[in-house]
Amino acid sequence: MRKMFIASLLVGTALAAQPAQAATLYTDLGAWQADAGSFNRDTNYGSNFSDISSLVLDDGTSLSFSGAANIRTIGSGWGTWSGGYTDQVLYTNGATSFTFNFVNPVGGFGLFAEPNPFDLREFSFVLSDGSSTSASYHGSAGAGFLGFLGSGITSVTVSSDVDFAVGDFYTTAAAGGVPEPTTWAMMILGFGVVGASMRRKKARVSYSMA
Repeated sequence: MRKMFIASLLVGTALAAQPAQAATLYTDLGAWQADAGSFNRDTNYGSNFSDISSLVLDDGTSLSFSGAANIRTIGSGWGTWSGGYTDQVLYTNGATSFTFNFVNPVGGFGLFAEPNPFDLREFSFVLSDGSSTSASYHGSAGAGFLGFLGSGITSVTVSSDVDFAVGDFYTTAAAGGVPEPTTWAMMILGFGVVGASMRRKKARVSYSMA
């Protein structure tokens, strides 16, 4: 019994020791889609010109915002975008930094961003683990992609030196960390101790019944 407890403890420790998958950052939607495999796209967020501070995407991903965002539709409330996109975006209401908090973990997240002024501006995309990427996009039909794939990320912050809009959200299912070789070794050791203990117990039972 004691050996089985120790084995269980080893296995539990090994599972708990699994590292979070390091996030990979992207500024190209095609590359993100290729690496993600399956994903969900969400392009409509509610009534035009409504302010919202949270959003539940079509796949159930729940987001809360650092501030209120105003829903705009391309061609009416927001003048331009890129790639022929004509659905909705979220305007930051003048804010130059906007954070998305994930209520539950996701395996990846991405969005398009465009500055309000009709000129070229740089955007930064910072994850809760401190990793970041940046890219420059133009306010005249120049929205560009920012995204990540990985696990353990609780929020992403999009920033620029001007106000902007974000939209055309992409998500993929939660990702789990892959055990390292040392973790696998601990798990195998634990299972081996459990198996040996069970074989000895069966042998004792068989002997007593003879």
